[in-house]
Amino acid sequence: YQWRSNYTVALELIRSYPDHFKGYSILGFEYYNDGKFEEAKWPLIKSLQLGSRDPRIYTMLGTTGGTQ
Repeated sequence: YQWRSNYTVALELIRSYPDHFKGYSILGFEYYNDGKFEEAKWPLIKSLQLGSRDPRIYTMLGTTGGTQ
């Protein structure tokens, strides 16, 4: 399997491990870093719901207007 971007890595992690936060975190970070703030909200929130403790997620959600 050839990884084309961090998006494909994140989506494969989500597909393979839907109950683990890491894939959602990566996807949210990629959307956020690409300026896709609306798209970033749901994976960041899902990551927190699944147990992520990464403080960057709270910062990103604060700047996107997302809520937990």
